[in-house]
Amino acid sequence: MEIPLKKHRLPDTELARIAPLAPDARRKALLKFKNGFPDFSYEPTRRRLPELTNAQPSLLSLGDTEWSKIESGLKRLKNEKEAASNIEVAELLYNFIREEKYIAVMEPFGKLQLGAGVAISYWSDAIFFGPDGPTIFGFDFRRAGGFNDSARRFAFSAQHEHIRQRGDDYATAKLGLVQFPALRNGTRKVRVEFADQVELIPYDELIQMARETYSVWFEILEQREDEARKTGTGGSWWDGD
Repeated sequence: MEIPLKKHRLPDTELARIAPLAPDARRKALLKFKNGFPDFSYEPTRRRLPELTNAQPSLLSLGDTEWSKIESGLKRLKNEKEAASNIEVAELLYNFIREEKYIAVMEPFGKLQLGAGVAISYWSDAIFFGPDGPTIFGFDFRRAGGFNDSARRFAFSAQHEHIRQRGDDYATAKLGLVQFPALRNGTRKVRVEFADQVELIPYDELIQMARETYSVWFEILEQREDEARKTGTGGSWWDGD
């Protein structure tokens, strides 16, 4: 079944969290997500990843962007909570890349196709060169409810299939995920996980997990829209990214 993803797609971060679950738990998680969609987005930070990571067209740097310039742009967001949350994680990422001396080189990796209109990405369009060689980084900016072990395994497996498997240049690249969880006092920290000891999921299993998850998700949204038509409330649950 082809899914109209612009209207009904799940965020990739949620797909990674929900797809590995058992069928009953998967349905419960999808219902919970539908009823509690977040009131702001980290998309403003994602759009600024090239500046935050100082990604360059080649290993020769063309100059860095000052943090104050990025911060000024994020402060203009209309939603105050969104602005504050994006500034918080953006500054952490900005400092992490420079303190750890990663050199980011732009690379248009695109998305991994899983069929039925599903395409996912757990990476930025850059390769990061550090002390241990090239690394592929994905970013999960959520304060809470971020990647757990099974979600990281799903994301690492997608990284491996889409980037490591494309050719010799990336075959030995490290797979990494950067998260920004909150401490007990409410402040955020940078947490980095690598896939060194993770048993990766085969590509055909990734496809099956994604299709089964989207099949249930689409069914849930169809039921919701049927109820809306019957009650006259109208509209779709979600009409945007």
